[in-house]
Amino acid sequence: MSSCRAIRARLANSRDGVIERRQIVEVLVRSLGSDHALRKTFELIATTGPAPDDFDALFAPLNADPQDALDGVHDMANMPLEDEPRRVRDDLDAVLAHRPATAS
Repeated sequence: MSSCRAIRARLANSRDGVIERRQIVEVLVRSLGSDHALRKTFELIATTGPAPDDFDALFAPLNADPQDALDGVHDMANMPLEDEPRRVRDDLDAVLAHRPATAS
């Protein structure tokens, strides 16, 4: 039995704790232009209060993912690379082949 969580899809609005599409888009676009979001894996969670206006302050306290790692910093080690399906490993190899070299 898998330990993955269930996923539900439903219609909702922002008054019931759901993040609006435009807010998701704004956070993702802002993350692309923020050095504080580099190598950061995060979840968006709806809370009450004003929307953020300082996105660097939103991203800065998050832990960075390990350099050249496949998983995020807090991801559970639940699937060794050698156990991934061949098509997944082929896709990863193709992505890594086109990635610029990193400074040591």
